[in-house]
Amino acid sequence: MVSLKTLKTFFDQLKDAYLKEPNIHLILDQEPYNTSTDLQNAAKESGIEVHYLPFLQVPTCPHRRMNMCAIIDF
Repeated sequence: MVSLKTLKTFFDQLKDAYLKEPNIHLILDQEPYNTSTDLQNAAKESGIEVHYLPFLQVPTCPHRRMNMCAIIDF
């Protein structure tokens, strides 16, 4: 698990790297550490908007599943 201090440091570095940008959008997956209230609050305090990718639903058809794996690997 990532500590709150590390998150805040990361968000501060993002803000410093993009000083001229009015908005910073961070796109994350739905893992529990990414959806934690600590992360959301730290991002909000830093002025960073967090967005989440939709859950990946793997097709049940083996042929389609193989194609999905090939797409994900790229």
